[in-house]
Amino acid sequence: MSVTRSLLRAALLALGLSGATCAADTPAAADINNCAKPEWPKEALRLGQHGKVTLEFLVGEDGAVRDARIAGSSGYPLLDVAAQDGIRRCRFKPATKDGQPVESWMKLQYVWTLDTTPRYDEATLKTMREAAAGGAPDAVLRLARVQLTPAQAAFDPPAAVAALRPLAARGNAAAQTLLGYCFETGTGVQRDRAQALALYTPAAAAGDADAQRGLARLNEQGKGARP
Repeated sequence: MSVTRSLLRAALLALGLSGATCAADTPAAADINNCAKPEWPKEALRLGQHGKVTLEFLVGEDGAVRDARIAGSSGYPLLDVAAQDGIRRCRFKPATKDGQPVESWMKLQYVWTLDTTPRYDEATLKTMREAAAGGAPDAVLRLARVQLTPAQAAFDPPAAVAALRPLAARGNAAAQTLLGYCFETGTGVQRDRAQALALYTPAAAAGDADAQRGLARLNEQGKGARP
């Protein structure tokens, strides 16, 4: 799969300042090209997820991002969180008031773009289904990922969830991670944060990086962090 990660909306739009902040004479600014691009979450990439994330973020007097929140979701929590993580690594020239740096809220948009998403014909899908019916973990996982990808003709999240459950119950870390993501996001199943945590935890302990990120994300949300 050919992938392009791009920050297409480079314009920074100043927002109204909140609470303790006052109207600035000059808005905060940054060279977006010097901001580290967020890492595309592997699970989101495997599922062919893409879209736009609009962020609002608070730039402090020192130019560091002190807070970031989702103003417009991509529809995929993994991409939203990755965009938040990316903007927190940027440094800005702070806004000023009477020549002194002040806090200010800003806004920008990340656009996650996939150049191509492979689409499988019926013959290939039939072969994948036959292989998955044999119970081989890799075949079950491959078909489940296709069934969780909206661009595919075989898109069928409930079927993917049903196939992943027994594999996850047997301790397959990849299945636990993928099923945990389904419960986290309500994809093919009722959204259930506790169940997502229960699935991510053993997979994370087994070294699955996506599960570790999912576990950290849910634990942070449990502390009251804003999505």
